[in-house]
Amino acid sequence: MANPTKEEIKLLKQKLGIPLDKKVIMYAPTYRDNQFFQKGKYSFELPFSLKEFQERFGSNAVLLLRMHYLIANSMDISGFEDFAYDVSSYADISELYLVSDLLITDYSSVFFDYAYLKRPILFYPYDYEIYKDELRGFYLDYQKDLPGKIAYNSVDLYDEIENELKENDISNNQQFEMFYKRFCGLDAGDASTKIVKLIEEK
Repeated sequence: MANPTKEEIKLLKQKLGIPLDKKVIMYAPTYRDNQFFQKGKYSFELPFSLKEFQERFGSNAVLLLRMHYLIANSMDISGFEDFAYDVSSYADISELYLVSDLLITDYSSVFFDYAYLKRPILFYPYDYEIYKDELRGFYLDYQKDLPGKIAYNSVDLYDEIENELKENDISNNQQFEMFYKRFCGLDAGDASTKIVKLIEEK
């Protein structure tokens, strides 16, 4: 994922069938233990209206839906095929990161990888209290350590998306920079080259 070129991103968008002239928002939530479907699988319903989402952002953006692999049901995007794309079964998530201008997640760890691109991240923990008190809890201080703004309801989510799509610049975001230095600072994008060189020298 290190330093993708505009041409590489263009080719990936063409591969995915995504319009080249629109921003790309990816929604990648985790599963909920309380939405049991069958052994080892869970169900999930979108916590926002695709119709409202499209009405608000459809003129200049598309939406990628990347569900957790433990989620059994596919997303119903009928009627929204030119706006919403279910990429849950797409093999390489790193390619989805590369084409995305904005990541929306909740408690999933996907934001650790996406942060390397230094692009905006929003957090949408619509069931925060339930997840915190009844489900799995957190591995970071959710209020202080995340590299992006938090929206607890769809109204705030839409407002934050609008702000991020307008600005699309995190260079002055101190909270993001603190997170990046803590979790991403040692990655220079050439780890594989260094490993190969080390093996050859042995």
